[in-house]
Amino acid sequence: MGKGNRNRENRVTENNTAATSEQKLSKLQQIQLEEKKAMTKRIVTVIAVAVIVLAIIASVVAVSINNATKLERTVAGTSEKYEITDAMMAYFLGNQYYNALNDYNSYYSLVMNGFNTGKSLYSQQNFYTSFMSQATNVVKELVALASDAQDHGIKLEQSDYDDIENSMAEQEKQVKAGGFRSLKAYYKTRYAGISLDTVRKCLELQQLASKYYNDVLIDTFAFTDEEIEAHASEERALADRVDYLSYTFPVATGTEDSDVTKPAAEEEAKNKATELAKNTTEEAFRAAIVALERAKLTEEDGEKTDDDLMKSHVTEGYAFTEGTELTDWMFDESRKVGDTFVIENATGNEANKNVTGYTAYYLTKTCYRDETLSRSVRHILLTSSTYGSSDEAKAKAEAVLAEYKAGAMTEEAFGALAKTYTEDSNKSRGGLYEEVTKGQMVTAFNDWLFDEARKPGDVDLVETSYGWHVMYYVGEGRETWKVAVDNDLTAEAYEAYLKEIEAKYPVDFNVDNLWLIDKI
Repeated sequence: MGKGNRNRENRVTENNTAATSEQKLSKLQQIQLEEKKAMTKRIVTVIAVAVIVLAIIASVVAVSINNATKLERTVAGTSEKYEITDAMMAYFLGNQYYNALNDYNSYYSLVMNGFNTGKSLYSQQNFYTSFMSQATNVVKELVALASDAQDHGIKLEQSDYDDIENSMAEQEKQVKAGGFRSLKAYYKTRYAGISLDTVRKCLELQQLASKYYNDVLIDTFAFTDEEIEAHASEERALADRVDYLSYTFPVATGTEDSDVTKPAAEEEAKNKATELAKNTTEEAFRAAIVALERAKLTEEDGEKTDDDLMKSHVTEGYAFTEGTELTDWMFDESRKVGDTFVIENATGNEANKNVTGYTAYYLTKTCYRDETLSRSVRHILLTSSTYGSSDEAKAKAEAVLAEYKAGAMTEEAFGALAKTYTEDSNKSRGGLYEEVTKGQMVTAFNDWLFDEARKPGDVDLVETSYGWHVMYYVGEGRETWKVAVDNDLTAEAYEAYLKEIEAKYPVDFNVDNLWLIDKI
């Protein structure tokens, strides 16, 4: 069913200020987040190797060896197959906490809700409880997956342990670049003094859970075309789209010396939007917007083309959103291309409404589903941090590509090389990403993959901000809308299965012991 590129969504979302960044995402997914290229699916990984956050927090509290030893010896939670120490919980708690501080939106949310970055997390009990709740939920999930993996005969192999050691070696480079003497010093300073042995235990738990999910469990979730169609009809936001043009006229009461009243300004904005909506052809509607934008230009703006002026007024792929006035109009079965509509923009409720403007809409494409075919690709990621510089990473990429060309030059041969060389998290799948949708991957990666001239078997080198990629184009997959719906069904199926195995392999936490972690 083409699920090789799927990872899971962090299910810890309630009161979660670091929902999707708790663990280390694949390098490509990190780039996607940075460029705000959201994946069409809801599932992102929480069980890959842990991320190292390099942001230096204002208050760093040194910990004693005695406290670290106490955490190593104190049991925070037990299950049938695993014992979770307080030191391990400090690791998972720290991941939640530091990633929240490193993420702008999460950090802003914390501060706006009264969090003091000048104090320790432990001293702010409401926030401590929230982060610890997130950490315990993650541990429950990892333990359930790893325990289920063991019962299905899945275990870590030498290559998995090698991956962990390689990851820690890379982390060592990162923390040194961030000002720490060593990886050991980093964890002693930032994670309540935990040892590298504890870090390894946590990474081994994550690695086994990840291996089981990505290599075994994901392929058990399969859906028929009928099930996909039925789900798309129920969850229209996953599949249904429209395209439109729009222009907003703000309510402006003028300068201080103006006698324009608010009601008069509202009426003026409404009349302008209504006048624009009288344009019944796309050409006329566009021309009217261009004229309005051009009238606002100053000498400092320089030369602008009509396309430049239209950019912010063109919307493609607007998703169905239940219960909104715009959706009710745009997705009405009677809609046709060329229909126009004016909506009042306001804040507050009816009793205390503040009208801020009026927007005129012109429908350019009625309800449709994105039929663009997804594409599958294999790649080998070689990072600058591993090879010392971009030039060295490129040289290694060229050498790997040459090795491929000197061999059988088949997809299987490329996959074998990926298992040997790639630094991405899909190493066990031979660097395979199945059914990638357009715009899902980082720009350079996406542009190569969706080049109109691309044909199966194409190979090339592509550079991104994370290093060099040796690319192999596999071929086309299903339509974009089907991939999105299938991914949603997969997420739902996983959540149901996870609920079962968490009940089968419960973790009994000692709440009192969890409060021993007081140096983060």
